[in-house]
Amino acid sequence: MKFITAFICMLSIPVLGSQKAYDLSLALYLNGEQITSPHLILKEGQTAFLSIKDNKTKDETFLQVSAQEKDKGIFVMSKIGKMKHGKMEIISEPQIVALENEKAEIETSETNPKRQSVRLSVLVRKTSF
Repeated sequence: MKFITAFICMLSIPVLGSQKAYDLSLALYLNGEQITSPHLILKEGQTAFLSIKDNKTKDETFLQVSAQEKDKGIFVMSKIGKMKHGKMEIISEPQIVALENEKAEIETSETNPKRQSVRLSVLVRKTSF
């Protein structure tokens, strides 16, 4: 059973009126196994950090994600990694330009068995606060 801890890092500066925000539906796979599938709402420029702990193996995986609008779509930036001895060990830093309401996916494959294959899919909708 996996235990998920999530919190939002408030890195943005408050602005009067409504602020751009993104409704993100994510799915993260490591070596073909789904690790988490969070649903987040982030203000533009805000970063979310999720920690996923596997109670059986005691492994801790993290996912850091942020989004901002670009010319052709919504730019989703992420960092994926493992916690090792209290330090973050980054496995991958996938970046995706997604069209609103269309699923986008990126995958890295590894031939080295010591490295992990990563797949991240995202569905983004614009919203506001």
